Amino acid sequence: MDAKQAIEFMNQRRLDCIVHGGIETAFAKHYDLAISALSKQVPMKPVRVNIGRTESITDGCPVCGWHFFDAKPYCMSCGQKIDWD
Repeated sequence: MDAKQAIEFMNQRRLDCIVHGGIETAFAKHYDLAISALSKQVPMKPVRVNIGRTESITDGCPVCGWHFFDAKPYCMSCGQKIDWD
């Protein structure tokens, strides 16, 4: 099972918790946390972002917009894995 399949599985379990209600609803928050953490491990391509008020454009994080000065495997701000290929 890869990360994308695991996210799909947890999303289904999360929905099951919400449908059943009661104490199960509280478990949905745990799935939300796990899905958020696992989603950061799925590599995403960097996006083009402006740096401050300048006209400079550089590569940035597709999740939080943090700009990169060099190619790091993860965003230093939010932890998103970056696909530089």
